Amino acid sequence: MKEYEFVDDLTSDVLFVAYGKDVNELFVNSAKAMFDIICEIVPATEEVSFEIEAKDLENLLYLYLSRLLAEYEINELFFSEFQVEISGNKLNAKALGSEADPKQGKTQVKAVTMYKFGIKKTDEGYEATVSCDI
Repeated sequence: MKEYEFVDDLTSDVLFVAYGKDVNELFVNSAKAMFDIICEIVPATEEVSFEIEAKDLENLLYLYLSRLLAEYEINELFFSEFQVEISGNKLNAKALGSEADPKQGKTQVKAVTMYKFGIKKTDEGYEATVSCDI
């Protein structure tokens, strides 16, 4: 199963679909796709951990990706490895990466948007559609 694919490159947004055999893998692959827009793969020398709780799985994914963006912007970190553990509507996350180096940067992602945003169950597992404002 592929991890993710970019399906639409709009003028001000990048749309991708992430896949996972379970919700944990879906969230990891969604984060990988988003950071593939932002930067090249970087070594894991820094670690950030956090917890999130939301009303449902879609909101949890939205908050997770938004928190990763905030960590990237505030702490100037590029991430390339992700670990998540989801139980109900709670998520424990760990992101690994390194100090942001402009030479490794690609495209600035401003925000995750609700445009076409969603999660659906498939025969193979789960699929998430995510749009990033660039």
